[in-house]
Amino acid sequence: MSTQTPLEPPVFGKPPFDSPSAADIILHTSDNVVLFTYKLDLMRASAFFDNLLSDGVPDGLFEGHPMIPVPEPSPTMHFVLRLCSPGYIMAEDIMRVEHVSIISALDKYLMDAPRRLFITLIKENAPSIVERNPLRAFALARAVGLQDISSRAARASLCKPISAWPQDTVRFMSGTDYHCLVSYHQRCGDAAKRAANVALKPPSFTFTLTPASIAPSSSPPVAISKKMPACLCIKPGSPTTALVSGTPRLSAVYLTIGSSYAFHIRRTEQDPSNVLSFQSILDMDKMLHIGDYYHEQPGQTDVSPHVFDLVWSSAYTVCGADRDPKETRRIVRKAFDEMQKEIEVAVGKVPLEMVSGA
Repeated sequence: MSTQTPLEPPVFGKPPFDSPSAADIILHTSDNVVLFTYKLDLMRASAFFDNLLSDGVPDGLFEGHPMIPVPEPSPTMHFVLRLCSPGYIMAEDIMRVEHVSIISALDKYLMDAPRRLFITLIKENAPSIVERNPLRAFALARAVGLQDISSRAARASLCKPISAWPQDTVRFMSGTDYHCLVSYHQRCGDAAKRAANVALKPPSFTFTLTPASIAPSSSPPVAISKKMPACLCIKPGSPTTALVSGTPRLSAVYLTIGSSYAFHIRRTEQDPSNVLSFQSILDMDKMLHIGDYYHEQPGQTDVSPHVFDLVWSSAYTVCGADRDPKETRRIVRKAFDEMQKEIEVAVGKVPLEMVSGA
């Protein structure tokens, strides 16, 4: 068997493979690190090493032990040896390794049992791995064919915009998987923005009504829906004419929130009390971009407190000044909660659509 003689003194590996007294064979890695282990552990775990060492041992010696050169770097072989040896591997260990090289080494050295152990460890630690780093969890699950975990990880990855993904994402994920995940994120963003349904509507905007939720309409109320739009100027459960302020805000524009709510937020130019300041333009822009926030980050679970306050204060100024502020905040809060539920349902219907065999 051919052996290599290090040009420089090798570096001892990390525990538990750093002790010459607790070993009878050495693996010498491509980055000039020596890992001390037992021949029996290698032969039990690997058909490759079983055949290799059954024919004898290498001629090269280091610290009195035979030494086998391997082309993999020390981090890869250190983790592989941990899979072959008694011990405990935690979620942090799985997240740190270069899983592509690990799987390649396990396959190359015919380590079926360690490979099964690696997959079992991924399954057992999936909740922690997905929560800590959904992108790496997705890549791991895809690499070993765990579809359920890859789907959960893909959904968890929606909590960050693509622009915030680490620059090395492509390095630990195949190009095909990366593009499929980007496509999934974008399609979920489209679905989230549609479900958010944040848009300006003119004063002539009409509602369909139910007896439990009354809103202004240019036509007689029709009970056709379980969820109906509501505004702060409307008292739920009252006739259409029983507005809290007594006068419909026909000169104000609406901001829709999801499919069930719309609030007056701005008087039109025809209203003498209308004042358009630079700050009000900025506030309007932020409110109209709520859907864009969800498009970029479809996994977010709520709007920012600042945006919520903008919507509430705008609606309260136009229609809610004669109502209890806490009550009106609860109404706006409910509107956003309902919108969030609709977004989650819409995103949940978006398929991952991975390429077979990728």
